[in-house]
Amino acid sequence: MVVSVSSDSPHLDKCNVINNTLGDLPPGYCRETGWGVIELVISETCPHDTDIPVLATVTCADGNSWELPFVVTVLDRMGPRMRDYSVTPRSASAGQTITIQTHAFDVSGIESIHAFIRSLPDGQTWAVELIDDGQHGDGVFSASFTTDTMPGNFIVDLESVDLRGNRLLLKEISAFSTISIETSPIVVINTSPDPTATDAVSAALNAMSADAFVWETRFRDLPDSADMALFRRSIVIWLFGWTNCPDHIMRSLISQHLDNGGGLLISGWDLARNVSRTGGRDWLRDYCGVEFVNSDTGVYFVEGIPGHPVTDDLSFRLRRRNPTQTFRPDTIRAASHGDVFMIFQGLPDAAAAVATRDTGMKTLFLPFALEGIRTQDETVSFLQRVLPWLADRPEFIDLQLFLNRAHYHPGDMFSLTAMLINPHPDPFDADEYIILAVGDSYWFWPSWTEFPPDVDMKPVTMEPFETRHQTILEFIWPTVDASGYDILFFGALLDPVSGALLSSIDSVSFGFGP
Repeated sequence: MVVSVSSDSPHLDKCNVINNTLGDLPPGYCRETGWGVIELVISETCPHDTDIPVLATVTCADGNSWELPFVVTVLDRMGPRMRDYSVTPRSASAGQTITIQTHAFDVSGIESIHAFIRSLPDGQTWAVELIDDGQHGDGVFSASFTTDTMPGNFIVDLESVDLRGNRLLLKEISAFSTISIETSPIVVINTSPDPTATDAVSAALNAMSADAFVWETRFRDLPDSADMALFRRSIVIWLFGWTNCPDHIMRSLISQHLDNGGGLLISGWDLARNVSRTGGRDWLRDYCGVEFVNSDTGVYFVEGIPGHPVTDDLSFRLRRRNPTQTFRPDTIRAASHGDVFMIFQGLPDAAAAVATRDTGMKTLFLPFALEGIRTQDETVSFLQRVLPWLADRPEFIDLQLFLNRAHYHPGDMFSLTAMLINPHPDPFDADEYIILAVGDSYWFWPSWTEFPPDVDMKPVTMEPFETRHQTILEFIWPTVDASGYDILFFGALLDPVSGALLSSIDSVSFGFGP
């Protein structure tokens, strides 16, 4: 016997029987048996309380068949479906706009969508309502807000409610961070598999009364290029823990930070070995001044170099193991422009800390995990010596660009923020250039030379540059379709007389889409 089902309802995306073949019985015999599973996939546009007629047909081997009609009643008992949710940017400075966005649909209509934002440091939660602006008929709901809370990590939940009162809650759809460059001179990035790694380092920094911002990859993805741009004036402490290795993406992010004149303390068990064996030997030498020798010094006591201006009389011990494994510090040596800061006791050729300095950047590479220092007092003593050294770098004039959203449609309002930080006490003269690149075409602000004439531009008045200056540029994207292009804003400050760059060139990208 073969069982089939069919329906002429427009609300079915699929009508099928799984395991639809049943064995035939000899004449005169009968039995009760299951038909397998009838699979009905209801269209998401099917209204509540809709009757869907289904016809089941059973055909025997002799060709005889009979029909069994039945009706399925569809009830809407689920909250609005949400997809393609995003939080941008994932890191924001104080007062910067953060946007939460999602696509949502419900056949019964949407009553509300709220984002619940939970602070990880103190557990406080607040809500913002996402609104469909109705401009595009595409079911995109979004909310923009600013947070004046202290720097920290935040988790975002989304809850949707339809007009029948059905709810759908999505937990931890994304995360973001707030950071104040002025009050967070230290950024701790933990990509190690050990969630307690940050605790040990943060406890030592707290004991020093050092302000730090913590980026935990277990709460969010890696920082991206825009995130690293926020950290350019900070010391970055990057923790790789054990059996973890910076891939080419992480190495690129670290290189960006150092190319911008940043300070870096990088550490991890087997870090030098793992970088060397995964194609990062040149990067290890050029950016960290380190060459890998072998995978185990066999020594767990670290001491400074007599007479060294930073590490003289400094010493500490390392942990050998935790309950599941034994730690082995790498044997490394200084290469090219690297300087040995500390050594392993009794091994004058085995560097325990290698430093580099070049055009403003400074790095300190540890062939063991920073959180592997045995006691908090020893960790504090070490950080009290090396952090001031890392912080002593030339401060450059800095221009950073931020967009209020990541995705746009023609007719949307752009809001580009150009944040200028001048570390010097006196104002200065500069020409501020902001360039919009669409494909191979470029337009320059403030004149927007050759920019399409239908741009609705809000005028912006330049003010004298002071210690901190913010320019907000708003305009409506014209109706032309630019979805096939890579679209970028570039920004830089130039000396009005010589034309020389006063800041590095910063960029921020965006696209057209959902």
